Amino acid sequence: MVQQKVVFTVSSLVDVKSKQRVMEAVADIHGVDTIAADFKEQKLTITGEMDIIAIAKRLKKFGKFEVASVETGEEKKEQNEGKK
Repeated sequence: MVQQKVVFTVSSLVDVKSKQRVMEAVADIHGVDTIAADFKEQKLTITGEMDIIAIAKRLKKFGKFEVASVETGEEKKEQNEGKK
């Protein structure tokens, strides 16, 4: 798999307690390296070599969500090479 950075918008991410529950649910998925949650903007950023479908299944338990953006490691390399 390829290193990915995925940003989800989770409507139920409203306070510290919900942030903790969402992060714990996603943390044990194979391939997840880092998780960052911002409940003010209701965004969950996950990086790693993981299956996005598995994450979506976990987030489904917490209410409405959508994939805001997906960035792969290959896209970053192409962007860096284009700047040089």
